[in-house]
Amino acid sequence: MTTLVTGIHTTAGACPVPSGRAVLLAFEIAPAGADPVLAAAHELALLHLAHADTAWVPGEADDTITAAAARAQRHRDRAIANQAGLIDDHVTRALSDPRSGSLHTETVGALLARLAQRWQYTQQMAALPTRDPRVRDASAALAELARAYDDLIDDVLCGRRCLPRHRQPIPHMEV
Repeated sequence: MTTLVTGIHTTAGACPVPSGRAVLLAFEIAPAGADPVLAAAHELALLHLAHADTAWVPGEADDTITAAAARAQRHRDRAIANQAGLIDDHVTRALSDPRSGSLHTETVGALLARLAQRWQYTQQMAALPTRDPRVRDASAALAELARAYDDLIDDVLCGRRCLPRHRQPIPHMEV
């Protein structure tokens, strides 16, 4: 069976914003179609995986190795912030925001960057025995954050919340 990652929210009609489930699938599988949120989500996942693969610098590393690792991390942080910005640009155009609801504290791009980071951590935990409580905790936290994303989109569509109009730096990724 072939699965296309094209899930779109349908809570309040046809909304061009993908569901949390579709975003999680896009982390794993390159999305089919031209959905900019899913494409950026896939890139976020790749960037977080690259960070996990290269974050460790041996204790005996010299200044050259340490400096190169720091430069690579700053480059990835800028790329993550750029992908989050692409998501925010699309969401701003796609969702009507009457500004009548309570202001949410972060943009959708920042939330999906956190979701990608949580997904990457869950991938690392998957290497542990399934009975390890860290595996269950990581999976539960990932599912909870995906539900929070869905709830946010539903609340914006219903006018209960509105999104920030200005991008904030993503914590630990200030550029």
